[in-house]
Amino acid sequence: MQIFTWNVRFENKILLKGLEFIYSLNPDVICLQEFPEHKLSEVIKNTKYHPTFTEDFISHHPKAKQDKNGYILILTKEKPLAQVVFDYHKQQKPSLLSWFYRKIAKVEEQHKAVRVTLKIEDKVIKIVTARLSCAVSCQERLKQLDSLLKCADKETIFTGDFNIVDGWVFRFLTGWSRAYSLLDYKIREREKAEQIFDKYSLNNIFKKIRTSAFPLLRLQLDHILVPNDFQIFDKQKHKKRFFSDHNILSISTYE
Repeated sequence: MQIFTWNVRFENKILLKGLEFIYSLNPDVICLQEFPEHKLSEVIKNTKYHPTFTEDFISHHPKAKQDKNGYILILTKEKPLAQVVFDYHKQQKPSLLSWFYRKIAKVEEQHKAVRVTLKIEDKVIKIVTARLSCAVSCQERLKQLDSLLKCADKETIFTGDFNIVDGWVFRFLTGWSRAYSLLDYKIREREKAEQIFDKYSLNNIFKKIRTSAFPLLRLQLDHILVPNDFQIFDKQKHKKRFFSDHNILSISTYE
């Protein structure tokens, strides 16, 4: 089973070229984040894949059109046995950046995840995708991550942009806008995240691999997490980003 994940970047004008590239590789599952509403029809009309989606962020700007909303979605070749949208985090500690999103940009993050259940050759597999907030402190995002992974079991694969921003340079430059406390500046967010993965018996396939467009920061923002007993036959960080600030990731796996 081949699984792709990609944060397309909401304002990306050539994201459909990136999606066509993914389609050309004929994957079983495609997980997408920050997908713009006005491009959803292009996905829905592709009858080869079954879409499951929900709002990732909603625009409340008085001059904004409805299509300014952003989505997370999962596309599957097999028709899902079940499709679920759930809140992974209901309360968020405010920050200057989240205030800017709400009051100036008029954008509200939804903190939702999508889960599909598939039957692949008599095996039941669940796929979850989500985008964790980049507008919060390390401690707050780690709470979100733990909350998301609580539905982990031996059948569930997690994908998405988790926005883990470990690295002292990034913390120093942006912590003031993300409500960092003194402890947040000291926390090694990546190390804590890996401990959470271990807690839920999940294997971070792209551990220590940079997935962002910023080489000096060396951030692994994007993840594919599989249960420890799943076999990985292939993994790729695709070089072409198609004007996204995130790399396309893919794995081939089976239990």
